[in-house]
Amino acid sequence: MKESPVTLNEGRAFEVFTALTRAIAGKEGVFAEVVYPQDRYPMPDEPVARANYLIFASLLMRGPVNSDDPFRWFHSLFERHPDLFDPRQVARGWTVEKILGAFREATQQLLGGNGTGQKGTGVMGYQDEEHARAWIANANYLVNRWDGNILRVFDGVFEFEQAFARVNRQGSKGEGLIGIRRKIFSLFVIFLQQYQILPDFPTPIPVDFHALRVLQGTGVVTLKKMRPCEVTKPEFLAWHEIEMTRIGSNITDAIARWSQWFMVLNGFETRQINPALWVLSRERCANQFQNRTRGRKETRQRVGEPIALPQALKEHPSLWPANYDDPCHHCPVEKFCRFIAPSSPYYGYGQLARIERVDCPIPRTDCLF
Repeated sequence: MKESPVTLNEGRAFEVFTALTRAIAGKEGVFAEVVYPQDRYPMPDEPVARANYLIFASLLMRGPVNSDDPFRWFHSLFERHPDLFDPRQVARGWTVEKILGAFREATQQLLGGNGTGQKGTGVMGYQDEEHARAWIANANYLVNRWDGNILRVFDGVFEFEQAFARVNRQGSKGEGLIGIRRKIFSLFVIFLQQYQILPDFPTPIPVDFHALRVLQGTGVVTLKKMRPCEVTKPEFLAWHEIEMTRIGSNITDAIARWSQWFMVLNGFETRQINPALWVLSRERCANQFQNRTRGRKETRQRVGEPIALPQALKEHPSLWPANYDDPCHHCPVEKFCRFIAPSSPYYGYGQLARIERVDCPIPRTDCLF
């Protein structure tokens, strides 16, 4: 048996998840008026149609994609081509060329004719043809295996892994959904449970950058193979010798599998913990000074160190910006948080950083958020 790539602190997890559950359930602070991306735009009302819509949308929630963008873009696409979200209609007559045309129309509608990405295909980016082929292949799979209804995957299912095994594609020639992984499918299941299309059953946390950032920062997760990063490219010199590790499915799957049963045994709900991690990372962690600065690939040195390194901030408090509104001061898990993780190493080359978080020296009464 292979050694796990992570160490999990269940005592700390209980404390952090309790604090997050209390904050999101009580609509405290950043959770007071949050509207999730999937709730910002209309989608089909009928359960099967909504589920099919959501499975296609979920398949885009990967890599550096901002979750807001696909739902906005999918709404535009659905308005013009609702049959593109019916697997039977796609299987009957849609081609790669026709789908690419629909992608361009959706983008042009949103941007007044100014397309983005390769050939104006918007959130599909430079892999537009690959996405179009996968769209057709997935529609055919749903028709041939599940009668065009993704909800049939859940017939007789009592927990996440049972359903995931039915659609998890093994190899390039295996049967299953193209582009589906544990993170994507768990996100899809949470959507269905949120809209009461599926009953609640044990489901893991979708382990993405935002979950990793908070879980590592608060000590719930320790990644075992953190090493000082060796950088040679001038634009990334600010990352030299910062502790990092490459994130692969071995890490994300280990955390996901653990999270599913930890939450069941301790009475936590994935439908609360998942959005809590996501919102906290995006709205609080992303605005923390060290995260913000490092994300700019800062190479200029001040007082002998890159601007956001802990030692420089400790020795020279004047490096903190004037009138800084410290997001940490209103974070429900600040007392557990020891590390920050800027987004650019993760999205730039697949590595999660671990940098000591330095407390803001400005008195809390002056740190208005």
